[in-house]
Amino acid sequence: MAELVFDTARQPQLAGVRGVKTNTRHLAWRAGKWSVDLRLETPACAGRLNMTGQVLNHQDPAQAVSQAWISLRTAQQTLAATATNQFGEFSLNYGGGSGEPAAPAGAPIEDVRLFVDVAGNDEPVLIPLGLLNAEFQAGDSANDSSLQTGAGA
Repeated sequence: MAELVFDTARQPQLAGVRGVKTNTRHLAWRAGKWSVDLRLETPACAGRLNMTGQVLNHQDPAQAVSQAWISLRTAQQTLAATATNQFGEFSLNYGGGSGEPAAPAGAPIEDVRLFVDVAGNDEPVLIPLGLLNAEFQAGDSANDSSLQTGAGA
């Protein structure tokens, strides 16, 4: 399982901007030689999540991570999937917009995990998205002091 190494929700806010709500969160994860940078956005419509990211080999930055398979899953099904481009970048949407998969009944974001399957890697990198609590889903990560770690997610 990947380890969270950076989260904007855990960074102190500058004076004068503490009351500003943000719908964007930046997270960085590491597992072995792989780093996964994620930018999560919750649009104004509830229950949606837009995710962009990049997969990198932090031990060999010159190694391209193209065509890694990225999937958003619950224990029961794959919600969305894509492959990285030649730069290791990807984009996924979750939440049942037009043409997008809907969250299955009883599968809140806390039960959703991001799998990063890089060719030649024995096991996929597993990123628990249980860090996204109800406040962030509502677009209020600026004042979130109750953020849980990925343990048990």
